[in-house]
Amino acid sequence: MDNGDGIAVEWLGHPIFRDKEGRELFVRRMPIFFETFPVVLVDGDGIVRADVPFRRAESKYSVEQVGVTVEFYGGELNGVSYSDPATVKKYARRAQLGEIFELDRATLKSDGVFRSSPRGWFTFGVEYVDCRCYFVADGVFNGILIIEFLRMVLHCRAMDIASYAGIQEQKIYCNFLPMQLSVFIREI
Repeated sequence: MDNGDGIAVEWLGHPIFRDKEGRELFVRRMPIFFETFPVVLVDGDGIVRADVPFRRAESKYSVEQVGVTVEFYGGELNGVSYSDPATVKKYARRAQLGEIFELDRATLKSDGVFRSSPRGWFTFGVEYVDCRCYFVADGVFNGILIIEFLRMVLHCRAMDIASYAGIQEQKIYCNFLPMQLSVFIREI
């Protein structure tokens, strides 16, 4: 955490997001091993009420259109409320990773690069072993299924494999790992 985020200096508070109608919105947390994840705000029933779209043209529930505000309880920003869309989006992005902290990056010369924690690496190891045990059962290795499973679990950016016919060995690299994860696919 120190190399990537820096030293946690202070807790800014617990953000509460609300739309124009006064409904409380919750930021959907980013799953482990995702590099990017859309900022989605849902109500108590799990219905999507607002988002921060990747492209403005696709926007249906943007923060501006829905009129989302954020108010903080506890911490450094206790009682402070923001309605400016840029500020609301900033705090919504930060809330994806949990509680919001002010971080000191200067002391340790932290670079701000997102890195996984030991918990994340443990999860990766367990999922990888589960995947190998599940798909290698009885000596049958199903290459297509393991690719889809890794994309789903790890959100890998895999190389595009045009055709499986005649392929004896093909490597898939996930660019977010410090080492290259390679999975061998054999002809089915």
